[in-house]
Amino acid sequence: MLEKAEDEPKKLDDDDDNDVNTKKRKAFLDLLLDLHIKDNVLSERDIREEVDTFMFAGHDTTAMGISWVLYNIGLRQDIQDTIHDELDRIFGSDQDRPVTMEDVRDMKYLECVIKESQRLYPSLPVIGRELEEDVIIDGHTVPAGTTCMLATFMLHRNRKFSPIQNILIRTDFYQKIVQGDIHLLTYPSLLAQGIV
Repeated sequence: MLEKAEDEPKKLDDDDDNDVNTKKRKAFLDLLLDLHIKDNVLSERDIREEVDTFMFAGHDTTAMGISWVLYNIGLRQDIQDTIHDELDRIFGSDQDRPVTMEDVRDMKYLECVIKESQRLYPSLPVIGRELEEDVIIDGHTVPAGTTCMLATFMLHRNRKFSPIQNILIRTDFYQKIVQGDIHLLTYPSLLAQGIV
């Protein structure tokens, strides 16, 4: 495939010229091929590694995220009932019609369930960050250049940072989502230290 793309760069450029006044977003693979063919920035091996990462990691994290949402919904009949009521309210008797973006925006409770599942079962259970400067944590100095690992899976189960240990869609949290008052900086102390 790479050899064929290398043989046809002029044809690819000519095809782009036929699209007058239209902006087309290039596919991810086309961008990588441009970096290989035109700019000689990426090797064939680099391209294969990037494609593998996006194909396998991207699909796996999405599949796992959906699986955890369904698992959590399946655990609790009350959550299933509330989601069902919300969908009945949105769609009414016309349950065969296509879903619109407005419908999706109205699915506030389902959004809370999805976010709660992501909190309990994050797609990245561990995040690594290299410190750019010395950081003091609990009186201990962690020197610049140290790679700190933030275990989000464990953090979300630590009562010091997260009072909710199991899936629980609290009414007050749900109301804040509905009103748009939710504070997105969940861990301000870690943010201030440059870890998040």
